[in-house]
Amino acid sequence: MRDKAKIAKASEANDDVFKKRRVRAVLSVIVFSAIGSLIAGIILLPLNCSQEVEKKTTVIREKVVEHIKDVEPKLDIAWEEGATFPTPRVNVQSVICTTEDGNKFIYWAGGRTGKDKYTDEVWFASLNEENGAIENMNQTTPLPSGRELLALQFHGSYIYAFGARGNGNNPVEILCAERHSDGTLGNWSVVSVVLPDRSTAKFAKVNGSILMAFGQNEHVAGYKGYNTKIRRSTFLQPHGLSEWSNAGDIWIDAGGGFYAGRSGHSIIPYNEKFLYVFGGQVHEQLARDGTINCDMVLRIEIKTDSSLGTPRELSKKMQTGGIRHHGGAKCADYLIAIGGVAGGGSRRVKEIQYTRILPNRETCEWNKTDTDFREEISGICPTVDEDNMRIYVAGGEGDKELHRKIYIGKIKVTEPK
Repeated sequence: MRDKAKIAKASEANDDVFKKRRVRAVLSVIVFSAIGSLIAGIILLPLNCSQEVEKKTTVIREKVVEHIKDVEPKLDIAWEEGATFPTPRVNVQSVICTTEDGNKFIYWAGGRTGKDKYTDEVWFASLNEENGAIENMNQTTPLPSGRELLALQFHGSYIYAFGARGNGNNPVEILCAERHSDGTLGNWSVVSVVLPDRSTAKFAKVNGSILMAFGQNEHVAGYKGYNTKIRRSTFLQPHGLSEWSNAGDIWIDAGGGFYAGRSGHSIIPYNEKFLYVFGGQVHEQLARDGTINCDMVLRIEIKTDSSLGTPRELSKKMQTGGIRHHGGAKCADYLIAIGGVAGGGSRRVKEIQYTRILPNRETCEWNKTDTDFREEISGICPTVDEDNMRIYVAGGEGDKELHRKIYIGKIKVTEPK
């Protein structure tokens, strides 16, 4: 009964939003019709009034831009402290899992705790169904060795750990551990398939497969160490992975430029049909406009045979000239980038950028939330609980020190009036 009430409430909310958007659409038609009439009148003014025409046209253009901004929903995030690690750490990976009986757990694994110091700790906690609070945080089975930048994914009753960096090496082994009903993990075992190369790649789970995208291979000098390939492996039952195959490549001529391999980026599955890649850095030899940061956003189609289409660069770019080592996430129809390193140096920011994915799969202008993150930060890997519209950020690196706090952000979308 409780679930039915929730569904009914959500349905009513969706109906209200739809009605509001329909009213706004009608108002938009009226406004733009009036603007069109005004522009037509201006065009017919005598030629000796050209300066006045230009002035009025500029005013109209500014009003149109403001109108478009006003009818676009706004996203903001309210932050609160949720828990604390015993020691500071950066590049902690996390994942949220729901058990067969409906219990929801969040896991954090690995991280760098200092210069060339890596932790093997794995923590987990239950999430409160009503308010998303972190409850009963405890340690469970540690990783075989300390590492950072690994990717956590779950499939069935198993959690997988992909890639990593630690102890002067980039492990190519893939680990998996069974998840028990109380949230604890069994022993980690090595999957028979290894990673195709040693890189700081990003991973995404799509349609029962795992995608390994780009990354920097620190054992290969120069721009060739920046991987341009996307590889795919399929989850097996009850656990395990198939051999890796090539799913796509972004080394593409783009009319005077190219989409080079990158590191410190985000790869976000929007649904079963599209991926979005944003932010990151390229090697300085391949940088556009002299900057190593990427402000471009790529959309990649996932075809019915699970192969990937040609990446398409979208017209709306990120703010601040691009960002790297940010925390990328998706909630509902929004792509979110928290903090990161801006510009060509090491300046960390606390701004949060976001954009909305439109029905045609294009994106709106990137905007900034009214509320910044609590501090300048990079090296975070947010996890989103879309059921409760909450985002979890653990650890991270500031300008002067590593962080130990875990923050919970309540995501709020405000419809225009």
